[in-house]
Amino acid sequence: MSDDSYATALTMAGATILAFKAFGSYQGEWWAKLADGYVTGYYGSCSGCDEVEGLTTCYEHWDGHHEDCEACQKHFAELLAVGQRYMEDKRYTQEEAEAKASKDLDWDMDAKEMVAWLIGNRSTS
Repeated sequence: MSDDSYATALTMAGATILAFKAFGSYQGEWWAKLADGYVTGYYGSCSGCDEVEGLTTCYEHWDGHHEDCEACQKHFAELLAVGQRYMEDKRYTQEEAEAKASKDLDWDMDAKEMVAWLIGNRSTS
């Protein structure tokens, strides 16, 4: 998974991302701060455990999307669908996001970094 694959999917689905970060926690977890709260998800290291890695890939066009390529069109349609699903998911408030990220502090070495990132992205208004 590239760190920005899920951010790209969210943006394609209409999200305005204020901050995004992927963490190497137990499963691999990412957080996105949107104007109306946080969204989170998991990623993996292979197509079997990472939704984006499992999407159709066009091996002929590594330089980007080609309008006339059926595989490229399918990949971007699938990526858009991933983003739309996350946009329909629950939004976490600041407090809910910090509580969710804190639940595994006793054993997940990356949980502390997630909580610190969430705290660092608190609104100052």
